[in-house]
Amino acid sequence: MPESRYPDFGLMLIDARAVSATLDEDEQHTLTVIHDAYLAFDRGECVNPPSLFLRFPTLPSCRTIALPAISASPSPMAGIKWISSFPQNVARGFARASSVIVLNDMESGYPIALLEGSVISATRTAASAAITARALLPQGATCLGIIGAGLIARETLRYLAAAGIKPAVIRVHDLDPRRAVAFAEQAARHVPGARFETVGVEEALSASELVVFATIASEPHVHDASLFAHHPVVLHLSLRDLDPAIILSAENIVDDFKHVTTANTSIHLASQADSAGEVETQTIGSLLMAPRNEGRRERTTIVSPFGLGVLDIALGTDVAERCRASGRGTHLAEFFSGDTVPLTADGMAS
Repeated sequence: MPESRYPDFGLMLIDARAVSATLDEDEQHTLTVIHDAYLAFDRGECVNPPSLFLRFPTLPSCRTIALPAISASPSPMAGIKWISSFPQNVARGFARASSVIVLNDMESGYPIALLEGSVISATRTAASAAITARALLPQGATCLGIIGAGLIARETLRYLAAAGIKPAVIRVHDLDPRRAVAFAEQAARHVPGARFETVGVEEALSASELVVFATIASEPHVHDASLFAHHPVVLHLSLRDLDPAIILSAENIVDDFKHVTTANTSIHLASQADSAGEVETQTIGSLLMAPRNEGRRERTTIVSPFGLGVLDIALGTDVAERCRASGRGTHLAEFFSGDTVPLTADGMAS
């Protein structure tokens, strides 16, 4: 962020348009930022405390989550993402998720940037899925199944294409068939020439080498293990779709085991059901250090990324730096000046 490590008591505001315009400039750069953040996390170079869930007693399907983190060098940054998920928003015609990201100066602790966070959140989820799929499927995939036709699925398809995975057939399922049709129309530009089909969930799963779950499910709804008999790679982005028995029969890849085995995710339920008490997993970071080069799979591979705050802070920092360089965003000079306390020569408050 600023060249000086000390704040000017101002705050940079970066809205969704500025965030989107910046991210749209270079998808490959975004893939690199997320890739490098995973490696830094796996090497223990970041601070990523457990996420905090705020529940609403009268709205049991809703939640707001705080994800604090400190990203790695060469440009470490402290920050927090504050993201709400209100599923009923979809029926009202606006997005399920809303979010902000706050970035804090590492020497003073002062907030120095406030970014619209839902675009960054969706992008880091999609980019994370894409680099993981590329590491697992170096030859790509001919058929892609998508369960849940919302923003996350659309961004995931976009970043899969940027990562070189461009299926010839894309089968889309959504509980609302109109959303599936609209998804196909909107997403076609990311994979020119692909054939889109709107299908049932069984058809979307049973013939696809790569599957994306991006739903708002709060509990498992896919119980038939035979749908995975062809051993696909499953990007389980919504985390709660699969029966624990399916998880236990698969190879499981996660961003962080402690994070993902919370909040009644499918892998959390599987770990509770397993007599050993822990599902065997590999981390995304370790996978990226040694990508696969294999043919036929003997088991289904399920990727369950809970979502690391350090990814949001790393990408948010990158976006903020690029916005500052390009003149995007609004700088509120002396935002905190009313709170400043005069200091004596020895640095103590007078």
